[in-house]
Amino acid sequence: MFDFDGVLVDTLALNLSICEKIGKPVTRERYVSWFEKNIYESVEAKYPDLGRDKGHDPFFEHYVTGLMELSPDPRMLSVITTLACSYYLFIVSSANHSAVDGFLQKHGLRSYFSALLCMEVHKSKTWKIRKIMMDYQKEEDDLIFITDTLGDIEEARRVRVSSLAVSWGYHSLPTLQKAAPLAVVEQPEHLVPLVKNYLG
Repeated sequence: MFDFDGVLVDTLALNLSICEKIGKPVTRERYVSWFEKNIYESVEAKYPDLGRDKGHDPFFEHYVTGLMELSPDPRMLSVITTLACSYYLFIVSSANHSAVDGFLQKHGLRSYFSALLCMEVHKSKTWKIRKIMMDYQKEEDDLIFITDTLGDIEEARRVRVSSLAVSWGYHSLPTLQKAAPLAVVEQPEHLVPLVKNYLG
């Protein structure tokens, strides 16, 4: 299972610029701190007026367009294609489905993923991971979550799923180490052997 923002594509600058556009400017440090738990819990506590439950989300209206101007991390392309030869791959993301799906389609990556579990499925990544376990009849030891945030690691841990944390995303190495993932990965090429060592 792959997180999307920060792991497959660097969206941090885009997302900060969107916060400016919708009148909710925030510093980089403050923004990434929201990902120390579920991002929706963090944002809705601070900005209950954004209207995500009313079918209108100004953030994602800009996100869909801005994402299409970005490119995937080129170092992750071989990771995805290699792992797809041996495992089911999933996206577990807090972004919206149309943006993630469109981005993967544009860059020829959609066919490598069995399913995209985005914000429309549920706001909780714990819930989405549990759904994968049920739909694909997997136990916790059959899965691993590749992510860049402390909050994601904690959400996976609630269903006893382990995580590999990547250091090129939203959270720094010291922040990721607080959640005690299986490993903090600093180079994408190290992901494949680590996944195979864990999953077999």
